[in-house]
Amino acid sequence: MSWQTVYFHYDEDALTVFANAGLLRRARKDVDNEKVSVTDANTGQFSSDGQKVVLHEAGIQQASCDCSASGCCKHILSAILWLQANNNSTDDINTDNPIETSAEKNYSTC
Repeated sequence: MSWQTVYFHYDEDALTVFANAGLLRRARKDVDNEKVSVTDANTGQFSSDGQKVVLHEAGIQQASCDCSASGCCKHILSAILWLQANNNSTDDINTDNPIETSAEKNYSTC
């Protein structure tokens, strides 16, 4: 199980428990406004509205952000929402050995 899998299990209600509805709404706006990006998919590092976020494999309670807020902040929520919306993108980033198509295999043997 990868570190990402943990975060796919958090629904809106679960995220609201760790923060609040207003914070979740602001986090969603950051994702919609493309203020979130993955910086290292292998270690769960994100840039969220200028802050560095690390999503820990143990889950949201161990996630960290370098902003001044204590606990779960909008930056952590934004990173989680981004991950949930882009789970195929992180799979592509994590692929060390891209899959060869049969056409590529044929050309490489010529």
